[in-house]
Amino acid sequence: IIINSNHHQLKSSSTQIMASRRNQIPIDDDDNYSQSSQNSDTSSLDLEESTAVAALDPLLSAIDDLEGRIVSALDNFKLHPGVKSNPASDSIHAELRDALRPVLEIAAHIGPATARAQWRPAFRQSVDVAIQEVYSRLNSDIIIPILLESAQSDLIPAKRAAALGFFHNLHTEYKTAGSYLDYVEISQAQTQAATMTGSYTGSLYGVFDKNAHSPPSRQV
Repeated sequence: IIINSNHHQLKSSSTQIMASRRNQIPIDDDDNYSQSSQNSDTSSLDLEESTAVAALDPLLSAIDDLEGRIVSALDNFKLHPGVKSNPASDSIHAELRDALRPVLEIAAHIGPATARAQWRPAFRQSVDVAIQEVYSRLNSDIIIPILLESAQSDLIPAKRAAALGFFHNLHTEYKTAGSYLDYVEISQAQTQAATMTGSYTGSLYGVFDKNAHSPPSRQV
């Protein structure tokens, strides 16, 4: 009788332990679900906040658009077979140079011009900060690494030469009016005065009328 009583007590205790564990499982699942839900809500809030900032900051939207154009042009260059396919081109080298021309225009001219045009003091301390951001995201992060890799390891000699020649052309374009190595910040008063005298034709880009007065000397 004592043995049976002890067995009954052990069986009852075991049943209670199992029931207690079963009761604890939904609690743990609820905690995990709650934590996961909180993380998801936080991620959603961060995404919504970044989207709202991008919608308010015109420069971010402009940079995203330029990035897409750069990637598309570089993809076309990477996929080029390396043989002349356009009858209008003088040679394969001219054809590849033309393929990289949109990238060169954005890297040297459209990029800095966009920074000056879309800069807003509510988002950045100065126009110089905006120009540096555009240069970092477009030139430093995308254009230069990809074309440097092509110049070093592309299997097609003509494409290696085109990628290498891009850097020579880029440095030349950097020194032209309105690009990175020619940038001189002009106050609004100076811009208006130059416009009235007919010597300044692009307040945000640094383009001067060839038939007007001589432009300011470059500062490299």
